[in-house]
Amino acid sequence: MAFVGMRYVVAAPVDTETPGTGITYGNGFVVGKAIQANLTITRNNNPLYADDTIAEEDNGIISMSVQLGVDDIDDDVREKLLGEIKTNTAASGATASYVYDETDQPAPYVGFGYMRVRRKGGTTYYQALWCHKAIFGIDSENAQTKAESIT
Repeated sequence: MAFVGMRYVVAAPVDTETPGTGITYGNGFVVGKAIQANLTITRNNNPLYADDTIAEEDNGIISMSVQLGVDDIDDDVREKLLGEIKTNTAASGATASYVYDETDQPAPYVGFGYMRVRRKGGTTYYQALWCHKAIFGIDSENAQTKAESIT
């Protein structure tokens, strides 16, 4: 078995979340063309000892950090995924110029996912990954000059 790629990074805003029932989502959207995804999961590894052995153990997920690489995040996605506000900075009659600003409010909760492509024995399979509730933000910016390959 080999994973040979990933596709279709999508997200949908969380509409309702009621304890004991499933999360409902609004209209989904494509985040961008998939390049890479790094998910780092922190688990609660907490054994309960009794009679000198482990009687119970909690190995639940505490948190997860996600780094997504997509080809581009267009204007509509910035607003839906990051909660940014698009402001027209041009004076009246001038060509429109927009700036994206973070607001005082956190980005909205979304569900997001993507597909992994797997090949085994000459057959291609698709594995979907869906995270039920996440909040995104841009925490760093990197840039470099044009080289022999596109980044």
